[in-house]
Amino acid sequence: MKTKFDFFDYFIFILILLITIFIGLFFGLHLNDKLKHLWQKCFKKNIIQSEQNNESKTMEYLTANKSMSAFPIALSLLSTFFSSSSLLGFPAEVYQYGIQYWMVIIGVSFAPLVGAFLTGPFFENLKIVSVFEYLKMRYNSEYARLLGVTLYLIRTLIAMGIVIYGPATALSSVTDISSEISILLIGLIATFYTTIGGIKAVIWTDVFQTAIMLAGVIAVIIKGVYDVGGFSNLWEICSQGERLNFFVIDPNPLIRQSFWSLVIGSFVAWISSYGIDQQMVQRYAAAKDRRTAQSAILLNIPGVIILISLCCFTGLVLYANLSGCDPLSDSTSNVKNPNQLVPFFVMQKFSNIIFIPGLFLSSIFCASLSSVSSALNSMSACIWRDYLMRLKYFSNFNDSKSSLTTKIIALVCGLICTGMGFLISTLGTNLAQISGTINGSLQAPIIGIFFLSSLFPFNNIFGLYAGALSGFLVGCWLSLGSFLTKPIYPKPPVSILNCTVTSLRSNLQASNLNGFNQIYSVSYMWLSPIGVLFTILIGILVSLVTNKAFKIENNVDDKLIIYRALKKKDNRNKNFELNKF
Repeated sequence: MKTKFDFFDYFIFILILLITIFIGLFFGLHLNDKLKHLWQKCFKKNIIQSEQNNESKTMEYLTANKSMSAFPIALSLLSTFFSSSSLLGFPAEVYQYGIQYWMVIIGVSFAPLVGAFLTGPFFENLKIVSVFEYLKMRYNSEYARLLGVTLYLIRTLIAMGIVIYGPATALSSVTDISSEISILLIGLIATFYTTIGGIKAVIWTDVFQTAIMLAGVIAVIIKGVYDVGGFSNLWEICSQGERLNFFVIDPNPLIRQSFWSLVIGSFVAWISSYGIDQQMVQRYAAAKDRRTAQSAILLNIPGVIILISLCCFTGLVLYANLSGCDPLSDSTSNVKNPNQLVPFFVMQKFSNIIFIPGLFLSSIFCASLSSVSSALNSMSACIWRDYLMRLKYFSNFNDSKSSLTTKIIALVCGLICTGMGFLISTLGTNLAQISGTINGSLQAPIIGIFFLSSLFPFNNIFGLYAGALSGFLVGCWLSLGSFLTKPIYPKPPVSILNCTVTSLRSNLQASNLNGFNQIYSVSYMWLSPIGVLFTILIGILVSLVTNKAFKIENNVDDKLIIYRALKKKDNRNKNFELNKF
């Protein structure tokens, strides 16, 4: 059995990366427009002059001039929010703790509805490119806008470090390439084609990368199920290993995962992705019209169900095939952390099949590339619109200089994200848990301030800052406490029949923390809801007190309060229908 890549694996791996780079160059250098021009010229058709001279190059870079159809946007959103944390972390999560993680599909499936019918149309009506422009309009304050974009940049830079680290740990386990070189590779490739190509390159590379992701996961499942003798045998092995724990109803927040924490926590967290995330807003703006944008978001409902189900089922496939000896307990295996379980399995099962190991690792790289490239383009939009355009020097830039500046911003952000990948590599735990913990704590105040601003007309800027600060501090306190105290959570049993070390079972609650420190064992899935709740409650309280103390009158335009804006739209539609008769 081979344990490292051979020539064929390297060949397919490099080929897929080159195709990804080519797509970025194709749109970045406008080769698609040049090919259309050449076609029309060769066949003596009327040559339609490029509208590039009349349209903003900067807007094309950030929103593709509203030219995208539903299907590529749908796949782009799907691949953006499914990174290496999903392809490596979800199977490792199920392998170690059981299928209960699959319950997140309930919460995740409802999140796109919020984006399609509530926040997406709401932001579109405001004609904004950066979602944080809304905060300036809502509070008539640049400081409100800067608060939102600063929180977003902190969260995204750290999150992309997690995403970059994922394929690096996978590649280092099956090749002679160190994790440090792998981090550089993934960071630089994503930075390159995002800087050159803009949002259109990001969307079309996401389409290609989604296909590669699906191909890699499906190949692993088919081979794994075949090797254990079919679905019935796989189900029996997982049942005996206590991996079919679908419903853990215990509401105790100190157990690692339960039905309630998974459903509620995933819904709140993914509202950020599909409801108020800058990447979603840009794709909504890139669509040809509102119906196209809504269709793209709604297509993500079956998409997320399929992808999460495939990733979780891959975890069951891992357990059924590796149940004879747990690689994490076997000192002779090369598996140093849970994120290397999938690459280990792929090299073990596909050692005699050319291209497949390379294809699967390419799928992991593609998952990271899609997430990083989308984040870089979004951060570029935020920094340009929310920071630099406020300054007189940059506000006077012509379109060419503006376009160049946004590309330089994407380049700098890419380098910073790559550096964050090196920092995240020191944590060495399950990617799904790292992502859930850090993203959950840092995105909570962002979700909170948008709901605070769009649902409560009496909220003022004092409440905005107090709520955001409290949500941020609570999230950071709980997540940092968890990483420092390292609570030990129970796991279903693993077989050590062919291993030299033993494993112990523990009770449901983290067993190494006592007294007040038990609070640090709160489920990472509760971090987002807790942070959002603190942000909203503290914001409301401070706003009520300061409104009375300083006699503040909040005369907020109805278009800036989501339920008022949508109600007005419904009334206009009804009047229009009546006038038709």
